[in-house]
Amino acid sequence: MHYDVCIIGLGAMGSATAWSLSTSGASVIALDQFALGHDKGSSHGETRIIRSVYFEGRVYTPLVRAAYAAWDRIHKQYGRQFLRITGGLDISLRQDSVFEAALTAAQSGGFAHEVLDHADLASRFPALDLPKKARAVWSPDSGLLDSDDAIKWMREDAIRNGADLRGETRVTDWSKTANGYKIKTATDTITARKLVIAAGAWAAELIPQLAPILTPERQILCWYGSDEMSAYNDLPIFQYETEDSERYYAFPPHKGAGLKFGLYHHRRQRGTKYIESRGVELADKSALAAGLDQCLPGLSAHPQRYAECRFTLAPDDRFLIGLMPGDKDMVVLAPCSGHGFKFAPAIGDIAAELALEKQVSVDISGFALERVL
Repeated sequence: MHYDVCIIGLGAMGSATAWSLSTSGASVIALDQFALGHDKGSSHGETRIIRSVYFEGRVYTPLVRAAYAAWDRIHKQYGRQFLRITGGLDISLRQDSVFEAALTAAQSGGFAHEVLDHADLASRFPALDLPKKARAVWSPDSGLLDSDDAIKWMREDAIRNGADLRGETRVTDWSKTANGYKIKTATDTITARKLVIAAGAWAAELIPQLAPILTPERQILCWYGSDEMSAYNDLPIFQYETEDSERYYAFPPHKGAGLKFGLYHHRRQRGTKYIESRGVELADKSALAAGLDQCLPGLSAHPQRYAECRFTLAPDDRFLIGLMPGDKDMVVLAPCSGHGFKFAPAIGDIAAELALEKQVSVDISGFALERVL
């Protein structure tokens, strides 16, 4: 069978693309070298943050609006609610900081927000114990997403719509043909008119030009819980920037799990050798406990479990979304630099539009591959 689109990679972006394409009636095959729902990449895990106040830059504002609209559409049209609104805080101890960038993003994007000082934070969120110089931007529509459930549902619905999704199917080679692409696996040869590569840390194996561009980075997360977790139940999601520019992030307890806590860029362990799992080390536990003690003291004594994953970073931490330069038939979705999950259904729609040669509904010019290739 000759497919309209072949997708390589079935993490968040590949799964969302398969789902979006399947709803359009396109014939779709999607392949992943690991079992579907695996924990090798960046997409696994129960929860992810979503936030409208996006200090990473105005270039994300159209994507932010599209993401919220997409999750809302999934809720209203399909009856699936994967978003829990908790509100969100961008907290910083520094002057030239995440706080200033978040405030600029909120004001320029016209998003609802408040500026909170230490007294405000202590009054409204008594579980937080912050230094006097702490300031924050409050975003009422931030929250968390049931990420594993959402992506599993997208894959299952894509299959119901006729998409052919195959796990444990490694692509050994691909080539351009007169009618599109020929994709080889260990057991099969597949042909398709369009190709979408959403392979995360493994994208460079498929597109050698990306090898100098993509940088895998090891991450560790921890869930903490004690006998008195009720004090943390009403916390929002938050980011906490220290005087040393370390940036921690936290999720309130959710669906029986403890408080989730992580450190952006963790121990800055980068390179292809960190693609494979290394297990959790004492230094990982200490790095997280040190940050947690600065904002929620005492909780670090109660770790429940740890998890390892990896980001795949672009040089400017900005996404790569668009057509491969010089090839109008190949869509590239890699990487999302560790902060892309919230945009998955919107990026899936964009990839589907590109693959089907439709007008793209969101401005993605700031994510074009031409800026790095």
